Amino acid sequence: MRKKTFFEHLITAMAALLLAVLPFLASCTKKEGVDNTSKPKSKVVIINLGHSMPLNTPLHQACLRLKDYVEKMSDKRIEMKVFGSSTLYSDKDMPEVLPAGILDMGICSPAFWSGTVPTLSIIALTTSSWEHMWNFIDDPQGISILDKECATKANCKYLGVFDCGAGDCQAFTKPVHKIEDFKGLKIRSSGESTNAVIRALGGSPSTISSAEMYEALQRGTIDGVQSTIIGVKGRNIQEVAPYLTRWTYLYAEFFALMNLDKWNSLPADLKEILKNGVHEQQLWSRKVIKTVIENAWDEIEKQPGVEVYVVPPDEAAKWEELSFAAVKEIFLKTSGEPGRQLLIRLKALRP
Repeated sequence: MRKKTFFEHLITAMAALLLAVLPFLASCTKKEGVDNTSKPKSKVVIINLGHSMPLNTPLHQACLRLKDYVEKMSDKRIEMKVFGSSTLYSDKDMPEVLPAGILDMGICSPAFWSGTVPTLSIIALTTSSWEHMWNFIDDPQGISILDKECATKANCKYLGVFDCGAGDCQAFTKPVHKIEDFKGLKIRSSGESTNAVIRALGGSPSTISSAEMYEALQRGTIDGVQSTIIGVKGRNIQEVAPYLTRWTYLYAEFFALMNLDKWNSLPADLKEILKNGVHEQQLWSRKVIKTVIENAWDEIEKQPGVEVYVVPPDEAAKWEELSFAAVKEIFLKTSGEPGRQLLIRLKALRP
């Protein structure tokens, strides 16, 4: 056998040394954060969220806060795009685009969902106080019923509620102070519940989107609108309907709904982040809503040409009695046993 030369021994020794130190070098590289092995990146979930309220309202602020919350808490695994003021879809579109998955998530006026999920109209029957409304919104039994109804009837996940304002402003093209003044007036409605209220008071309802109110009043298509002072001020409705009647006929809440297929596609941790985010903004909107409402009334009363009439308590009691009875009748007829259970909870939770 031929003896190895000095250089061959040297090469063999160097190769052995290199093999010995390679694992050490690899571990050092990982410790320094330089790892060349390919790792799959976390998929970014895009959530398109739409609503109909103006951009200068607490509801839009709550949506932006929700966006910030979920993007931060998910470490940018969620990217939320917010489309307010009906720039993507109007409130009338929501019962179609959300169940179909054309829109991922919406903050929705329950009035337009009366034909799809009638139980959401329960909001129109909570007229005693903000506290009564919030007690009901936080009730686990009520949440369970509404969640099931949204899932089975509209392919949507019920996530919570944002305060939108009080249904406290009716804006007309002429003064309306008594029930008799409603006779013959064409009034903007947003669904079966508000249709019932308007008819009970003697008016004629016309269902149009909130985004179309200004033009409809301007053209004379309608004579007035039922809305919130926040919505009236945000859309400058007082410019074309300067006679404002202040009467709180409901506490306006918009439901946070998400397409159920989109919801089910999310991992558990992102679902939890979304639920927590909605709850955070639900609580935030409660802190600001009363002040925002009073400030809006103060500001609008100072505008030239605007006349504000506050309905006296005795007259308001008549209006409420008529409207409540009409809404309750429709609600029970369309919502069935789930609606009856919600009314029981509503009564039990009255402060």
